[in-house]
Amino acid sequence: MIYKVLLNVLQPSLVLAFILLGFSAPLQAAPLSRVTQYGLIGASGDGGDVIISDVGGYTQPAPSLAVPVTTPDSYERIWPTPCVGQWISDNGGGFTLPSTPTTMVFRRSFTITPDLINHGSIGITYGVDDVANFVLVNPSHPMGVTLAAGLREKACQHVAFEGNMLDGNAVNDLYVYVINTVSVRAHEHPNYGYTGLYYNVSVTPKIESDTPKNPSDQVTVKSLKSPEETYDQKTVRLTGKIRKIDTIGDREYHFTMDDGTGLVMVSYVGSMIEEEVGDYVSVEGTFNSNLGPFQAVKVEKITPDQFKASGQDEE
Repeated sequence: MIYKVLLNVLQPSLVLAFILLGFSAPLQAAPLSRVTQYGLIGASGDGGDVIISDVGGYTQPAPSLAVPVTTPDSYERIWPTPCVGQWISDNGGGFTLPSTPTTMVFRRSFTITPDLINHGSIGITYGVDDVANFVLVNPSHPMGVTLAAGLREKACQHVAFEGNMLDGNAVNDLYVYVINTVSVRAHEHPNYGYTGLYYNVSVTPKIESDTPKNPSDQVTVKSLKSPEETYDQKTVRLTGKIRKIDTIGDREYHFTMDDGTGLVMVSYVGSMIEEEVGDYVSVEGTFNSNLGPFQAVKVEKITPDQFKASGQDEE
């Protein structure tokens, strides 16, 4: 509980300093990636996450790089299959010790072309057990700025922010720290619980509100997922019926949409006061094959007749 209070009360720079005071892993430079095009910046499990601190961790001394979790038990009984990347921890089972709290801190370093941040949006998709906080440090934000924070959100979460939060002329360091707050003996294993996270970071073009729309932008879920189609990094529009909807926080929604050719998971940050399960909607966004859910920037309720007029029909 004390860590939850810290995350909500302390300034990002103080939280970062608080964690870095407890180094228990050798400090080394994170592999530096260079981002020159829209798409994936990095994902957990790709070797780009350095463990810079592991206070109270299961593995001591801590490994220098994050370890992908491969033990099937974690997925079958404890964690959902990640929608992006891989579950990572300081050991291959995602195990933790009886004492709490424990804190792992990962760091990912990258540079990015200025044009991408001037005309792009940055997205973080993640899941965590128990607490995660993403802090960006660069010359524009030398004391650190919190980009995302989650508490026991194992299912896929997504946050987006303006590309200009990044620095196009210097190294950007993304600190991801994971805190285990509760440990209970898990099943028949000698460990006392699990801790880890999965995530990815991506950059996509911003959609300008005055950009002319072309009727050819209308696609189906089936064509979007077809390996023969090339919609990656293109702005597209989908129409369909909402089958399931989950509210994440005050203004973030995850919903399943059915257009008659298939189902797609949609993530949207905004207002969905009128839309309900069973309603028809039109969604617009830039499709990114590297991300999990379809990231919508516009969701609009439509009538059944408008749905049929778009060339779709329920099977």
